[in-house]
Amino acid sequence: MIIDPKRFYSIKEVITKNGILPISTAAVYNAVKQGKIPSKELFGRICIPGSYLQALAEEASSYTA
Repeated sequence: MIIDPKRFYSIKEVITKNGILPISTAAVYNAVKQGKIPSKELFGRICIPGSYLQALAEEASSYTA
């Protein structure tokens, strides 16, 4: 999946089978609530910045290289 750093992603987009994070919906909500994952509330929905997800993916790929 290509991550657009200028976009915001819904929690469902982040956790889907081919999504970005291989964790449960509850785990994402808990991490957001605890401030471990940055988020913004837009029109009543929790959204995660693409820039954070891209940085996370780049960090993870540096461990596997």
